Amino acid sequence: MPGTTASGYPYPLGTEPIAQGDDTIHSLADKIETNLRATAAGTVTITTVANTYTTVAVTFPAGRFTVAPTVIVSFTTNAFNSTMLGCAATSITTSGCNVGALRTSAASTVVAWFAST
Repeated sequence: MPGTTASGYPYPLGTEPIAQGDDTIHSLADKIETNLRATAAGTVTITTVANTYTTVAVTFPAGRFTVAPTVIVSFTTNAFNSTMLGCAATSITTSGCNVGALRTSAASTVVAWFAST
C-alpha cells in the first residue's frame, strides 16, 4: 500500500514491489492532473463608460471545471489609478463568467482574473 502526503498525494514506499510502484505513480499523476485542471487565470481588457459598471464575458478552458469555481478579480497594478472604483466577477458557471469594472472615467482597463474550485 502506498504512502500519502498530508494533501493526499500518493507516493511509493521503498518496500513496494515494482509492479505496485507504477500504480502509485499513475495515481500521483491522476491526482496532480485533477488539481491542475481545477484552476484557470487570465486578463481581460474592459472599455468602461464613465460611472457605469461595464462587463466582458470570459470563457474558461473547455472541461476545466465540473462545478462553478470561485473567481477572484483585480485591477492590474500597472493600470490602477484613482478613477477606478471596483471590479467583480458575476454570472459564474463551469464554462465562464462576466468580469466587470466601474470607473469614474471612460477608459480601457485591464482586469486580472483567477478561477479555482
